[in-house]
Amino acid sequence: QGISLNTPLTFGQANQIIGLLIVIFCMFFKIIPGLGTILNMFFLGAFIDILNQTKLFITPKYFIIKLLILLLGVVFISLGTCLYMRESLGAGPGDGLMVVFSKKMKVKAGYVRIFIELFALILGYILGGKVGIGTLVFALILGFTLNKVFYIFQYDPREKHHENIAETINKIKNITNSV
Repeated sequence: QGISLNTPLTFGQANQIIGLLIVIFCMFFKIIPGLGTILNMFFLGAFIDILNQTKLFITPKYFIIKLLILLLGVVFISLGTCLYMRESLGAGPGDGLMVVFSKKMKVKAGYVRIFIELFALILGYILGGKVGIGTLVFALILGFTLNKVFYIFQYDPREKHHENIAETINKIKNITNSV
C-alpha cells in the first residue's frame, strides 16, 4: 500500500512490480520463474485492484467477526499456498523468496515467511501505508499456519523442485507431439 500512496501505481500494480523485482532477485539464487510464478504475480495484482475497485467485500461491524474472517483468511491462504506449491509449477514471488531463504537458512519455510511479512509491513509503514491490528496479526501468524498446513499435507517446499517456464513449455510440446 505504501508504494501506491507514493506513486501513480495502484495497490495491485505495485504488488506486481514488487513481485517482478522479487523474481529477479530469486534468479540470482537459481530460482527460475515458472508458469505458476508468472500467473501468481499477474493475477494477485489484478485481483487486488478488482476487489479494491468493486468494493465487493463489506467490512463487518463487530470485532469478533472481523477477527474470525482474518483467521479464516490466514487458513485459506495457507491451504491455497500449499496446494498450488505442491504442483511444482513455480512458486509465486513471495513464496519463491520464502523457499530461497528457508533453503539458505535451513529453517522451515513458515518461519522465513514471518520475517518476509514483517519486513513488508515495516517497509509499507515507512512508505505511509496503514498498519492495523489485522495486518500485524496476519504477519505474525501466517508463517506458523503455513508450517502447520505443510506438515499436515507432508510437504516441504525446500525439498521439491519447481518447474521453470522452459520446462513447462517442453512438457506441453511433448504432450502435443505425442497426440
